[in-house]
Amino acid sequence: MIDPCIWNQILIIQPQVYRELGLGIHEYFHHIVQHLINFCAVDLSALYLDIVKDRLYCCAPASPERRAAQTALYDILDTLVRLMAPILSFMAEEVWSHLPGDGRAASPLLAGFPEETGRDEALAARWERLLSVRTAVTKALEDARQADRIGHSLDARVVLEGADALRSLLDEAAPTLPALFIVSQVEFGRGLGTDAVSPLLPELKVRVERARGAKCERCWNYNEHVGSDATHPGLCDRCLPVVHALGA
Repeated sequence: MIDPCIWNQILIIQPQVYRELGLGIHEYFHHIVQHLINFCAVDLSALYLDIVKDRLYCCAPASPERRAAQTALYDILDTLVRLMAPILSFMAEEVWSHLPGDGRAASPLLAGFPEETGRDEALAARWERLLSVRTAVTKALEDARQADRIGHSLDARVVLEGADALRSLLDEAAPTLPALFIVSQVEFGRGLGTDAVSPLLPELKVRVERARGAKCERCWNYNEHVGSDATHPGLCDRCLPVVHALGA
């Protein structure tokens, strides 16, 4: 779910850049630059890249999870370079020269703008809701860190309890929640106390505990299956098949 969501976010700035280029590049230059910088700094660097680095580093080279992240990153970069080409021409040319793939135009200035497509508003609404949950969980993780209950966020197991509508969304996104929160484990609980109510999202209760199991020496996630393989006792059950497939 994360990869389509971040691609959907770039569709916010695309029509804005098109419109402002048409109105006059000299008058709207700073607006266009601001759109691009905010997307790169907030949506990409502070969020998406932080989330997918685990997949890019640890999943098998041809795994669907890793290839999905690579595809999203490629499409985003291709779009960004074309959008910045009229105003950051030298940078766009340099990036374009390193993009993989055959059959592309010699220059981003000759490639044209990417086709403008409609944004999925329902997907955007679900993504914004999940980001509000992530913000609440991040606050709880920071509180636990300040209380010396955890160090890094991967030391944590997060227990969530949400109201009915929120719980439905969390159930749907359950497989991606550990990656979204950058924690080792996420579980759903019942009957969490009032002390677990998030000050940022009152319909959500969050409890942060130490993750179960041992730390995998490859992905750094805590997992109860670490130590189950005699050949690689320091690896979790996610990393083991990848290492075996790579011939190690």
